Amino acid sequence: MIRVIFCLLALKLLLAQALLGNNVIEELSSFSKIKKLDLPRVLDGKIEGTKMTLPNHELGIGTEALFVVPASPDQILDHIANFDASTKTEAGNKFDLEAHYSISVPPRLQDFSGFKLDSRNKASKWLMIQSSREARKSDLNLSNKEFKSLYELTESLKETHGKSWMIHGEDALALKWQEIFYNRALQYQNGALAGSQPYYKVSQEFEIDLEMATMLGGNPQVQEHFKRLIHKAFLGDQDAKYYWEQAKVNGRQTVNLGVFLKDVSKGNYKALEAQYYVTSTYFNSMTLYQMWPLENEETLVWRGDYVISSAFRILKGIQRIAARNVMLLEVKKSVKAFVKDFQKNELAASD
Repeated sequence: MIRVIFCLLALKLLLAQALLGNNVIEELSSFSKIKKLDLPRVLDGKIEGTKMTLPNHELGIGTEALFVVPASPDQILDHIANFDASTKTEAGNKFDLEAHYSISVPPRLQDFSGFKLDSRNKASKWLMIQSSREARKSDLNLSNKEFKSLYELTESLKETHGKSWMIHGEDALALKWQEIFYNRALQYQNGALAGSQPYYKVSQEFEIDLEMATMLGGNPQVQEHFKRLIHKAFLGDQDAKYYWEQAKVNGRQTVNLGVFLKDVSKGNYKALEAQYYVTSTYFNSMTLYQMWPLENEETLVWRGDYVISSAFRILKGIQRIAARNVMLLEVKKSVKAFVKDFQKNELAASD
């Protein structure tokens, strides 16, 4: 009986390897750290995942996942590029997406007109209070110049309206934030990550491009495999798609500015999504995708997620392991939702 079970498992593995091909398996193993790769179970719908080890970068954590999607690589790329909330994960934070908007090329101030502030809303009020604080007391991600512009505006509103400054200053403060988003988008489109302004935190500046480069350098195999896309993210790409999102993250009104890039050539499908500016909670994030087309309009997808946050600096030992575990769980939830979207599309098409 044991011999029969063993033979069946071996046969299933051989069938899985035949379906994928040796080239796919070799390519995957050249950069992925997923050690216990159960190919038959992945092809049956299981999500394999593991935590990345990123030495010498105390601000970053990362994970990777492997799964099958019932769609072609082109369909998946289109789904991500044209926005889908199920691809989003914020390192275990409670993430409630409220709005998603495209950013023009070049950006326009009007692109951010959908951003509003409401002093009666708890999440929005938090952002307004943080906007009124000096850099050393604020939890926001801003340059020294941006902090100064917000502080001067809110001080002027307080002088004019007293304790009711938030009620009377919603529109003025929202417009100031729209200007900040516009300038951040313009900086990225002109100079990508390398041209982004640093964050100013407690008398220290954090260069976002350097932090991301250091974190990616902690996993050289992945960095080498995606070097063309990473190069585009740092230096720019004329075919990039830009967007901004508004969400509640841990009950805080949060805005992030992002970019989507793809690299498709000779049946090789890669993509990168980066959030190059985030108002608070974390600094920025990057998600990498490698896709291999299978039979029957299915695709094997490898996904790598990186997140940078100043909060990770104080995490050591078990706490850091726990943070990576939480992030991996959130990524798997995101993947399940992503796959379910395509399964729904299949059912709708069959009706």
